[in-house]
Amino acid sequence: MTSRKKNSAAALMGLVGNVNLAERVAPGSAADRRELPLTLLSARPNQPRKHFDPATLGDLASSIREKGVLQPLLVRPLPDGQYEVVAGERRLRAAHLAELTQVPVRIHACSDAEADQLALIENLQRDDLNRFEDVSSKLRLIAAAWALSEPETKTLLRRLRKHPGEDPDKVQGLETLFRLVGSERWTSFVANGLAVLDLPEPLLAAMQAGTLPYSKAVLIARAPQEHHGALLHEVVATGLSFDGLRERIAALKPAIFPTVTAAQLATVRKGLSPQAIDGLPEAKKVRALQLLNQLAALFS
Repeated sequence: MTSRKKNSAAALMGLVGNVNLAERVAPGSAADRRELPLTLLSARPNQPRKHFDPATLGDLASSIREKGVLQPLLVRPLPDGQYEVVAGERRLRAAHLAELTQVPVRIHACSDAEADQLALIENLQRDDLNRFEDVSSKLRLIAAAWALSEPETKTLLRRLRKHPGEDPDKVQGLETLFRLVGSERWTSFVANGLAVLDLPEPLLAAMQAGTLPYSKAVLIARAPQEHHGALLHEVVATGLSFDGLRERIAALKPAIFPTVTAAQLATVRKGLSPQAIDGLPEAKKVRALQLLNQLAALFS
């Protein structure tokens, strides 16, 4: 194995230490726990979670008013005496809503890269991420460990899925990481998860905003592109169910795949005699024979 392969595989395995650190920030944990004023805390600018549901935040704020913040936030010190929230921005927002003045934290000095990893891991260990956030977070985590761009990482992941023997150390690192941060195998993530990142931009934006579930986004993507906007609007505005959306898309099919008419078949039959085909110009004759072969294959 080349030095580069060893380094990238070791980097991925090194994420396990950060996974364990994130796991130790558990409800009721007293280790390294301190109270800090909210005025000293700020959120990370590159937070992996993009959407915070207002209703869920309100419920969490109500719980915090009653019981306090049970799980400390993981923060890192900044040079100006402030602290940046590495893991726990949702709790920070809810604490503001609950009008708390201070919250429990665990302080962990770390680099920008390690803070990114910890933030991604902490989010992945929760069950309320939408599919886009889940997939993009896992991809960012692996890309950072391998020091590759996200497109390069997607290409390599797909190659490893087909040829796992090409780099067994990377595969082992992936298997370990996915056991710790997700409910799916890395091969399933590559085969089924990465496709979410290729959805049309309007569908991705709606997913990121939390207004469009992944399953409905996939259904809409299968419809003709000219219908995407109307279908998306109907799902968001009316809460159209999955089955209702599927029926709506199925109703579009007659316009996309029109029924063959008797008149069309009659026209074709007139030209299917050997004499009619032999009488065509050479280029049209070749094309007609090609189409006949294709039809014969379809109906065989």
